[in-house]
Amino acid sequence: MPAPRLLAQVLEEGAATSYTTSALVDGEKRWAENIWATHLIRLLGGTNAEVVTTILSNTAQEIVFAAALPATPEFTIETRYEILGAFLPSAGDLTAEEQQVALLEDIAALLRQVVFGLSKLSDVDLTEV
Repeated sequence: MPAPRLLAQVLEEGAATSYTTSALVDGEKRWAENIWATHLIRLLGGTNAEVVTTILSNTAQEIVFAAALPATPEFTIETRYEILGAFLPSAGDLTAEEQQVALLEDIAALLRQVVFGLSKLSDVDLTEV
């Protein structure tokens, strides 16, 4: 049996306002601290196009890579990125029941991220959510 094809779920995307071999800044974002830690990030342009690396940590606007990028970035206005969720086998490699389980697991993971983000807001009463 051939190995299953793998797909990544894009959880967030944007354009870097600057980046180095160790970190990326997106001045348009306002993330909860470390909401993206351990996720994967894929760079879509420049000298590091298609590089995928693990996120070590993040602040409201900065992502710190777990390992240095292989090439010194040539920053351009078109330096886009995607933050990826877990890699899952493509639907064609799963039974209907496995597809349902994978979908429910994805929904649960997204809900955990929403609750985590909301819990970081001091002025939100979570009993109202």
